[in-house]
Amino acid sequence: MTPLPIDPWDFELPEYLHDVSVSPSELHPNYATVDPRQYYFDDKHITAAALPLHPLLGTEAQNAVYSFLPWPKSKHDWPSGTRFTELGESEHPAIHLLIVGRARLVATLRAGGTVRKRVVAQYRPGQWIGLPYLLREHVRRVRSWAEWPDGRIRLEMEALGPVATQSIALDDALSLMGTYPDFRRFVEHHVAIRFARRREMLHRVGKNPLLRMLNPADREYLLQLGAIVAVGDVVSEPYLAAGPPTGRAALVLRGEGALLVPGSRTADVRSYAATLRPGDLVGHEGLVMEAERCHPPAATVDIVEPPRTTEVRLTPGTQVLHSTGTRCVGSSTTRPPCGNG
Repeated sequence: MTPLPIDPWDFELPEYLHDVSVSPSELHPNYATVDPRQYYFDDKHITAAALPLHPLLGTEAQNAVYSFLPWPKSKHDWPSGTRFTELGESEHPAIHLLIVGRARLVATLRAGGTVRKRVVAQYRPGQWIGLPYLLREHVRRVRSWAEWPDGRIRLEMEALGPVATQSIALDDALSLMGTYPDFRRFVEHHVAIRFARRREMLHRVGKNPLLRMLNPADREYLLQLGAIVAVGDVVSEPYLAAGPPTGRAALVLRGEGALLVPGSRTADVRSYAATLRPGDLVGHEGLVMEAERCHPPAATVDIVEPPRTTEVRLTPGTQVLHSTGTRCVGSSTTRPPCGNG
């Protein structure tokens, strides 16, 4: 199979972004049970999917972001070829959520009197635009010790055909950064995963036989939904425990883990079954089943994720790219779509 292309350019982002991570205890196990129809016009519910799916955003932070996305006031239509700043100077500072259309990320490198351009990534509905720019402005205002290089690379999203976005003005986005630690961590992890540690993330995705089959736009969307979780020096709890399903999934980035199975005589005694290494994906089978449970087909077939019999433990110092699913919202007769990370 053809390897994934690895972007060769260094985006020259602050070094501290390479150390961004949270512990498993900082993840939000429960998410806002908001009706996405309040925030988006059509049945794709892109706005809702872009927020509750992220494991670092709790209910309070989600609702605060929603408050700056009133429909239809926040919606804007743009012609083909429109450029939005991901990193660089912006004529109209704001962050945007792409809700209709496709786009691409273009990097422009200026060095030694020459200009080079490269298409780095593809965009699809549900992706945020301008979070590196937002983080840079936040760092310059409140974290002067964390120097932000005046890089030679400019990053822009270019619309491939007409697109629509929902937008939040820069000052409003900065107020969210200062008021809600969840939102600040969400932005930091987004920039760390999709930009600062991009080479590493694409390399790990490329090593996984399932994830490497994603098209470029969906791969970027998957990276946007992740949080970097680091296991401390002492591991007391399993990352994925046996028992009721958790909707938790992860791609191993660094370190190792072990898959344990029940012993032959008692379920309380578990034995080693396999080693998990960088590039391995765990927990994903449960998320697929949860999607089927939320969207039962017309033939009344109901697929429900069974309790987990295996247990996943990670060694000290291991890092994973963590994602999760959300709960269904609504009654059994009116069920808007659920999302799975």
